Amino acid sequence: MNINEMKSHHGKKMDKFLAEVYVAIFQEVSQLHLRWDEYLILYGSGNNHIEVMNKTAPNFFGTIQTGLQENIILHITRLMDPPCMGRNGEHKNLSIKLFPELIKNDSLKESVNNLICLAEKAIEPCKDWRNKWHAHRDRQIALDPKAEPLPSIDRKYIAESIKNFTDILNVIESHYHNTRTSFMHITDRKGAQALLCILDRHIRTQRVTLKAKRARYEKAKQSDSS
Repeated sequence: MNINEMKSHHGKKMDKFLAEVYVAIFQEVSQLHLRWDEYLILYGSGNNHIEVMNKTAPNFFGTIQTGLQENIILHITRLMDPPCMGRNGEHKNLSIKLFPELIKNDSLKESVNNLICLAEKAIEPCKDWRNKWHAHRDRQIALDPKAEPLPSIDRKYIAESIKNFTDILNVIESHYHNTRTSFMHITDRKGAQALLCILDRHIRTQRVTLKAKRARYEKAKQSDSS
């Protein structure tokens, strides 16, 4: 999506800066959908995929899992940062919370504010992890085995957060264009699914090769004994 695609077809013109922010956040949410989809393909699609990863490169895929989890949590919390930070607000962030400041229509502003409140609540566990572990290392948690653990992040929190972001984009899209955006098509065909298929074929080929070697060995053994 680009700025030109944000031109209104229904007489409701989106301000230039709002359009720029919308497109930038749309791209961020698209990337978030893509990374979450890849994560689910690898680690949430059943035991067959886990078996393939464990038989090929378990340490590597363990590292990828940790890295994706951290990246997704940071990505979610970044999108909900305050629009301005610093003592005098000198640090400007690309944030979903910018939308209410830029939207002039009162009804749309209220709808977006309500959805932001839902999103804020959903990301609370992610914020704890970002603030105390991923972006910083809380000393007590790092050193004290008896420290209160960070909240567990169920997949439903991630899915709900991403859905909330999508809903915010769609209510804006609907207001200006009378349409909604689907992110279902963005999964990379050359991503995790393709890799798992290649690794699975490799495992099957190895099994066939090993079986053939054993058969030749047994045949040679029988010939020697006769």
